[in-house]
Amino acid sequence: MDLGGIFLLWLIPAQGMGTFAGVPLLLVYCLPLIYLLRDRPRTIARLQTENETDQLSQPTRGTLLVRGSQTGGWVLVALSFGLFALLTYSVSKTQSAEQKPNPSPRSQGHMEPPVSPEQAYKQFFNSAVPLLQAHDRISQEFRQLAQRSLTGKEDPNEIVPKARTLKLQMADVAKKLERVPTSDREIREIRDVLVQETQQRTQMIDAFRTGMENPDITGWDEKVDKHRREAERLLGKVKSHCDTYLRKHGISAEGNRP
Repeated sequence: MDLGGIFLLWLIPAQGMGTFAGVPLLLVYCLPLIYLLRDRPRTIARLQTENETDQLSQPTRGTLLVRGSQTGGWVLVALSFGLFALLTYSVSKTQSAEQKPNPSPRSQGHMEPPVSPEQAYKQFFNSAVPLLQAHDRISQEFRQLAQRSLTGKEDPNEIVPKARTLKLQMADVAKKLERVPTSDREIREIRDVLVQETQQRTQMIDAFRTGMENPDITGWDEKVDKHRREAERLLGKVKSHCDTYLRKHGISAEGNRP
């Protein structure tokens, strides 16, 4: 390690510590260097004297002294690098701790106060109102489409794409209903039954579309009727669950039924 390398380390700033962060390292490097420079003339003189008087292969005292000085210098170099790495790691850790955002109340275990059953009920159905309105509209359009198909007032080639569109719309309603959030276990049960009812409506419309698209297939009308009856049963279950929930928690049924 030469003087250029030593001063280069001095100029390299440790992270967040400023330009003079390398001053301790400079001192650590300079101490052994000053010692070696101060002792160099005497060391050379001793080497010349001993080499002239002792030609044996055994290492001389001066040689051992130089080797020891070199070894000690390398040990100090290694220690200096370790000190530099330790200082950098310590500063980096301190900075990261200072920049770390304060934990939120939720992450510290302070949960939001639970909502009342009436609030949970209203929040769920207020969020689900647009989906329930879409459910009713699709169901009404399907009934009208089925009646026109039975009376022959509409071309089957036009019925199939309309039925396919209604099926996709009802399937989308079912997926969105399933994602309506609620923290109440009983309301989740109501939501799950409502999703099942919507899925039965979707399968009913799809069975109707299949029958219109493939007139040679038999039994499709029975499938339509089967899915319709199951959907009506599930809808009645939804209404029953809602009435039970309202009575259990003392909530007025007026304006609170889906």
